[in-house]
Amino acid sequence: MNRLKRMFSRGAFYNELSEEIQQHPSEKIEELLVNGMAREEAEHAAPREFGNTPLIREDSRAVWRWPAVESFFADIRYALRTLRQNPGFAAVLFSQAGHAP
Repeated sequence: MNRLKRMFSRGAFYNELSEEIQQHPSEKIEELLVNGMAREEAEHAAPREFGNTPLIREDSRAVWRWPAVESFFADIRYALRTLRQNPGFAAVLFSQAGHAP
């Protein structure tokens, strides 16, 4: 149940994940300052040591995804959007669904 809940609240989860990833370079800056590095140097060195933040964020999100389920829901949303834009087609489609050929 917890995974299902997390899947539907993924926006909040992704935001939390992004905030956590942002904290790592800040923590590295503090670590470098404690070790005696000048602030300006530490601010330039920390992101280099941590890596590409957007790429890390994207890779982290990919680990927590359920591609098949998310793709299914995306297809459902697309179908509903299409039917809403073409109500005549939707009416004919549903009226024919009850008749077997």
